[in-house]
Amino acid sequence: MIACIRSSKLDLLLIYKHKLVFSSIISAFILIILISVTFKTSGIILSKIIPHTLFYTSLIYISITDQTTLRIPNKITLIGIPIAYILSVSSIVNDELIIINQFTHLYGGIILGSIFSIVYLMPRTKLGAGDVKLAIYIGIFIGFPYMLLSGLIGLITALLINIRKIALKTESIEFPLGSGLAISAIAVDFCLLLLEII
Repeated sequence: MIACIRSSKLDLLLIYKHKLVFSSIISAFILIILISVTFKTSGIILSKIIPHTLFYTSLIYISITDQTTLRIPNKITLIGIPIAYILSVSSIVNDELIIINQFTHLYGGIILGSIFSIVYLMPRTKLGAGDVKLAIYIGIFIGFPYMLLSGLIGLITALLINIRKIALKTESIEFPLGSGLAISAIAVDFCLLLLEII
């Protein structure tokens, strides 16, 4: 019995240690697809693809971490929030750095973060502080109003991923909401980016 427990912990640790490698590989494939589309159309530059790829990499990392440990790393969200804002409002046009849609992305983070904060402050809630910070991170990068769509799809995705736990109706149902939010954010942002490219 002890050997089985140690084996399962070792397997979990192995997944945990290699999750960044997994996320990097997946993001590399996403980057390749984006670059392929870029070369077929001239409406987007590489400097716009890189921020999105970094965003996807961080979200896949968060998703795997939350799914395996039920924790969302602060080192990603807290550092990522200001970086996401800077990258999302910055654009290079004719070799000049310009600032665009700064309020759209700011409102996205404030509104989605406020919605999750209200739920977090409710009594007997299962929502974690990490989910609130992740919501702000996603809201800032995607911006208003599409972050609302991302949040809604994220909740549905999280329920579908963890439908087995919910169906069993255990005494204390705890499941990783961050994974669903991360997956939906990637899907929504990727679709928005493709619409902008094509």
